[in-house]
Amino acid sequence: MKIGITGTHSTGKTTLVESLRTEKFFKDYFFDINVTRWVKEIGLPINEHTNDASQEVNLTKRIAHLNSFDNIVCDRTIIDNLAYSSLGKHITPRSLEYQNKLVVANIFKYDFIFYLPMDIDVVDDGVRMIDPIFRSEIDHFIQNFIERVKKEHPHNDKFHTVRGSVRERIQQVLDIII
Repeated sequence: MKIGITGTHSTGKTTLVESLRTEKFFKDYFFDINVTRWVKEIGLPINEHTNDASQEVNLTKRIAHLNSFDNIVCDRTIIDNLAYSSLGKHITPRSLEYQNKLVVANIFKYDFIFYLPMDIDVVDDGVRMIDPIFRSEIDHFIQNFIERVKKEHPHNDKFHTVRGSVRERIQQVLDIII
């Protein structure tokens, strides 16, 4: 089963994924965590400074993982990549078109995508962008993308919103997938 967690930065995606890792149900899963941090570690810009190379490397690695593992939980989805690219000031139209094609070709490879709304305040950890306007714009893009896919594919029940404490979110995810 392929599970993605989506939402703007600082919504608890990685915290949820790390917590799911401790559940027996997920003992044989690959956990795709912190790809964006890895992109930063290899010297490419992220967040509001992201560029074609950063986003294409990030997206390609996520798609490679999505296609390499039968059982995977991701702390971001390819929707997130498209959101940051679409709002990035240093992304060329050519790159955005390329990324959009990759997302469209791969979005239905996820069995479930869980959206985390902005219920948590941003924590400045030196990686996350703390600008509340940028955060809201990313969130808005993700919500619109999900709504558009749901409208175009009304019988698809891939997308779910989870809220509450980490324990409540874990339980919601388990209730939906099991």
